[in-house]
Amino acid sequence: MDIEAIWQAAVAQQRAGRLAEAARGYRQVLEHAPDHAGALNFLGIIAIQTGQPQQAVEHLQRAIAAQPDMPEYHNNLGLALQRTGRLDAALPAFERAVALNPDLADAHYNLAVAARAFAPLPLTLKLARTWIERGAVGVFPRGESAKDQVAALPEATAYAIEVLPSLVDARSAILRVRQS
Repeated sequence: MDIEAIWQAAVAQQRAGRLAEAARGYRQVLEHAPDHAGALNFLGIIAIQTGQPQQAVEHLQRAIAAQPDMPEYHNNLGLALQRTGRLDAALPAFERAVALNPDLADAHYNLAVAARAFAPLPLTLKLARTWIERGAVGVFPRGESAKDQVAALPEATAYAIEVLPSLVDARSAILRVRQS
C-alpha cells in the first residue's frame, strides 16, 4: 500500500469516528514520511479528542515545524496548549493562526476565549466581535451550515449575545439560526 492510500484510509477512518484506526494509519504514514505535516496535525487532533493534550502539543509542534504557514496547525496547537492549562502559550498560537488567515473564524473564537483569562475586557470584546463578524454571520471555513456552526459553539454564541448586544444583526442572525 502506498503512502497516499494509507493517508486517505486514515482520513476516512477519522471522519467515520474510528480514531484508534485513524491514528494507526497516521503513524504508518509517519513511518514512511516522518515530517508529514498533515499526519502530525491529525494525530494532534486525535490526541486532543482522546484527552492527551501534551501528546497533542508534541505532534502539533512537529507539524508546524514541517509546515509553518498552516493557520489550522497553529489553531490546533493553541487548543492543545489550552487543554494543558498553558493559556499563556496558547494565546500566541491563536494569534499566529489569525495572522496567517484572518478569515479563520475558529481561530478568532479561540483567541477571544483564551484572551478572556488574560486580556482586559475591551480587547476581549474586540476579539469576540471579530469572531462574530467572521464566524457567526459570515465565513464558515469548514463548509458547515450556519446552524451547525452555531450549534457547535454554544458558549461563544451565548457569550456573544450577552456581551455584544450592540451587534444587532449578528444577534438576530444567531437567534434565527437557533430557532430553525
